[in-house]
Amino acid sequence: MISSYGKKPVSAAIQNISTRGAMIHVADAPIPRGEEVVLSIGTTAIVATVMWTRDGLIGLSFHRPIDEADLARIQKPARKPPSTPPGLRDGSLTALAR
Repeated sequence: MISSYGKKPVSAAIQNISTRGAMIHVADAPIPRGEEVVLSIGTTAIVATVMWTRDGLIGLSFHRPIDEADLARIQKPARKPPSTPPGLRDGSLTALAR
């Protein structure tokens, strides 16, 4: 989620991120170059300035670098649920050929 001061927040998809900035995709509304924004990721709020815009992409420069631990948490992919082991279907165990 990204918001400009005093404006309605819009959805944003992070394309890439570092400790000092990010490239995000914003389809809902154009945000002009030079605008100060807040990028909200979970419980983390990052104040940034829009440095460039192009084709729905926005380049952000963070006012303060984010912590390496926060960056790692943001970059960590969502955990994929484990696949069903062979022989286990709908919660019941079936015989496995050996």
